[in-house]
Amino acid sequence: MDLTALALSLLLAAPPAATPSKVADPWAALRFLVGAWKAESGGGKPGEAVGGGFTFAIDLDGKVAVRRGRSEFAPRPGEARGAVHEDLTVVYPKGKALQAIFWDGEGHVIRYGVRSGAGTVIFESEPGQPGPRFRLVYARRGADEVEVSFAVAPPGKDYEPHVSGLARRIRESEPVPAAGPGRAPTPPVDGR
Repeated sequence: MDLTALALSLLLAAPPAATPSKVADPWAALRFLVGAWKAESGGGKPGEAVGGGFTFAIDLDGKVAVRRGRSEFAPRPGEARGAVHEDLTVVYPKGKALQAIFWDGEGHVIRYGVRSGAGTVIFESEPGQPGPRFRLVYARRGADEVEVSFAVAPPGKDYEPHVSGLARRIRESEPVPAAGPGRAPTPPVDGR
């Protein structure tokens, strides 16, 4: 057997080169939420949201998704200014599922399991945590419109609607620059 024949037989007998397998995109179901969103404001009644919005970005080289939210409320009688609610949610893959941790300025920490369906993403607090259960739902209503609803279930009871409304995308995803020590900007409430 000459060298050419030997090389050809070794080449044909060798296993095929490993091709990189396609890894499923863990963020596929959440991608419709990426960008900056402005919430429709309420009627301005005391304690009612008058503005706000959220940003949603895939961050840390695709390792996490980050949602930052801000809501501004009309002042209650006797208040010079209304309350402001800010929150941060970090979503991360765990096995084949997504999980999330939510923090807000009031000291709440909520661990969520995340599931999705056609144009819907549901964050539901993990069972077994003390206190009430929480469910946050994003339902796509158009390319740049999403319905957001938040429900609370007191211990041993069913979910009750707490707040819901529409948000409109005001800009697509872009790199999130720092805005002060360790903070990223949230969308402006006046749309600018």
